[in-house]
Amino acid sequence: MNGKAAQSDVHIVNLAYVRDVAVKKEATGGPSMMQSLNLSRLTTRTKANTDEKMRIANAMAAGVSPEGQKLFLVISKTFEDITWKGDTIVVMDRVTVSPPYRPENCSGVTSENSAAETQIRKIIEKHLKDQEMQEATLQSTNSTAGHSSQAQQQ
Repeated sequence: MNGKAAQSDVHIVNLAYVRDVAVKKEATGGPSMMQSLNLSRLTTRTKANTDEKMRIANAMAAGVSPEGQKLFLVISKTFEDITWKGDTIVVMDRVTVSPPYRPENCSGVTSENSAAETQIRKIIEKHLKDQEMQEATLQSTNSTAGHSSQAQQQ
């Protein structure tokens, strides 16, 4: 038990990775009664998760560049109301981001959307900075691996 009266700990193990099983202690009693499930809540949660996954899958099928798809996913973590209009990302029907998906390619539909535009620009800037850091780390790792394999050959 996890200390909460109405909840139980459940662990799922992939038996394909199990080599050996040893019984440490036999159970003294039968399993405790499981709490009844709130089926309407589970159904609502399942539908919401399915709808979200379908929205993301449809967005990825839009036929845009991998950079655009990555940025779409990053923005969708902050804003739910995000769609594609051709190869342009549209956020809340108020801000658009056009290829090549840089901060300067972000524009508000009207001048009243400057706050949303500013926030999305910051998301784009952070995303690009994170991508650069990730690429630099990858290049550093690759060059280090290349040097060590060259040293071993000599």
